[in-house]
Amino acid sequence: MYVAVRFGVLRALVKNLLLHPPLEGWSIQGLGMLRYYLEGIGRVHIWDPRIEFADVSKIHTHSWDFRSIVIAGAITNLRFLECDPHQHDPDFRYAIYLKQRLRCGMGGGLKGDIQMTGLVAEPPVTWGPGTIYMQKAAEIHYTDAMAGTVTVVERDDDGPEGEADVFWPYGQAWVSAAPRPATRQEVVTICSSSLERHFK
Repeated sequence: MYVAVRFGVLRALVKNLLLHPPLEGWSIQGLGMLRYYLEGIGRVHIWDPRIEFADVSKIHTHSWDFRSIVIAGAITNLRFLECDPHQHDPDFRYAIYLKQRLRCGMGGGLKGDIQMTGLVAEPPVTWGPGTIYMQKAAEIHYTDAMAGTVTVVERDDDGPEGEADVFWPYGQAWVSAAPRPATRQEVVTICSSSLERHFK
């Protein structure tokens, strides 16, 4: 658990991972992150906009609660409140979205019926190096990060992938962010770029 590891030690562990990335075990997730499980610590995310899938649907929930620590760079989280899109709102404070259930992880996909819903955006929050933030599984959000940002995520339930909700604007199509194995060249390029930006 990274919460029991001093930040300087954790940063050194992550830097060593980026300097000497293992040959296998990496995946690309469509929201723009390279991922690797660091045994006894958690899942390392290296954020890079070059690997974000085109027109990916970003707003989602999770199948588990988690804690995340920013090792380098900066991350911005935007949360949303869900509301009934049929209620009268003279101020038009919400936007209309489509919502569907998702089986998470590799080989997952949409299930069940599409629903119409309303989302109200809350003010964005940005965290820098050494910051730990927590999020409940059901919190609707999307996350952006500075190029090369590294975070370590510790899930409360580290069991099999479950189900979550995904959202996309009314009138548009859903675009999956399902993970895929990373190539060796992708791993080397992304790790090197993060080192150059944030670990000098």
